[in-house]
Amino acid sequence: MASSLVAFMGLTGTGKSSLINLLLGEHKAKVGHDIQSETCEVASYSLWYLGKETVLIDTPGFDDTNKSDSEVLRILYTWLKTNYTCGRKLNAIFYLHNITDKRMRGSSLNNLYAFKRLCGDDFFSSVLLGTTFWRAVKPLDNEGAIARESELKTTDDFWKKMISGGATACRIPDTRTEALKILMQMAGNGPRVLQIQSEAVDQGRSFEATSAHQTFTEELTAARTQHITEIDRLAADATRAREIRDREAAHAAELFRQRQETERCELERQEKAQTEAAEAHRLRMIALREEHERAEAREKELDQAMQKLKIESTRKEKSAQFKRRIDAQLYLLQNSNTSPELFRPMVTAYNLSCDNCMETIGVATYYREFFPP
Repeated sequence: MASSLVAFMGLTGTGKSSLINLLLGEHKAKVGHDIQSETCEVASYSLWYLGKETVLIDTPGFDDTNKSDSEVLRILYTWLKTNYTCGRKLNAIFYLHNITDKRMRGSSLNNLYAFKRLCGDDFFSSVLLGTTFWRAVKPLDNEGAIARESELKTTDDFWKKMISGGATACRIPDTRTEALKILMQMAGNGPRVLQIQSEAVDQGRSFEATSAHQTFTEELTAARTQHITEIDRLAADATRAREIRDREAAHAAELFRQRQETERCELERQEKAQTEAAEAHRLRMIALREEHERAEAREKELDQAMQKLKIESTRKEKSAQFKRRIDAQLYLLQNSNTSPELFRPMVTAYNLSCDNCMETIGVATYYREFFPP
């Protein structure tokens, strides 16, 4: 009787090697207990149970710490192609999922897409979708774990399509007996060709041309497109930010210009006001100086008039005194028997002394009227 081939696949850390050791009843497959993945290549382990040999295939997990998902898929591609070329086909695949993972990560979802294309719709009935680490679920998170299990089974992007295609979903037990029952049930399926084997051997496709690998290519394309879109968005944001900054700068510059213009106009107004005030002050000072000069001139004229009046008054007083003396002398001369010739020197002296005033002529005339030469 030919041996059954059962492969164990899934993300790193989902318990593939641990389940193989549980089925073998001994520790043969390397189990990772830290963040470093343990299985690096495909490894085979023979299990005899109830007189039948089942070969357990341990595979490196996706989301590996040392290899990219594309490198892991290439390892599977090479192993599956080689065995299919040699006439060996898988009877079943256990695809494991850690139930303690509280959400399906982006890498998990993308690797699940790749797994679906690796299998093909015709192989889904030979797939067992197992949830592991139920023993690690805390009592407070039990309802959450059940909800996550239900979400895996009922979501189109997760397991629903495979279950609809005939895949079996179950919880992986912690006891060897229960685990062997599940294994024997799946190993009883007839051997089938995976889609990736058909593409590699029957269609002669290279690894890069397989549907499973195109999942990662599409992921890279989508990531590149998203990256380009993000770059375009960032560039558009930068352009908008630059436009906003330019508008704000132009607005600020305009405000600054307006403020400068206002300040310049205010400065010119102040300077004009100061100039006008200075001119008004200058004119006032000129007016005051002219008024002062006019006042001084009027005062001078008044002083001169007063001086003239004083001189005139003094002159008139002297003239009157002189006239009175002359009149007295003339009276004495007229009423005296003294010869006028005796008084002529005196009259001449009076006449001479009278030459300092304006009345001299008048007196001399008056004198000549009485004493002709």
